[in-house]
Amino acid sequence: MMRKIVLSSLAGISLLCCLASPFLFFWGEVSEKDYKWIFLLASFFWFFFASLRALIQKRNQHSDGDHG
Repeated sequence: MMRKIVLSSLAGISLLCCLASPFLFFWGEVSEKDYKWIFLLASFFWFFFASLRALIQKRNQHSDGDHG
């Protein structure tokens, strides 16, 4: 349960970084190079944490079904 919360939080933070980076670039807070790096890293981490969370959730559903 705690892993699900942590992974969901990390995925959410990564997604927020993906969404915030274009605004930061538009407002002149970061350079184009920094914008691209932020977006690249945030996208990677979002896919990583969201996929890991889904994998753990799927594994838990299968193990819960074995006990019934």
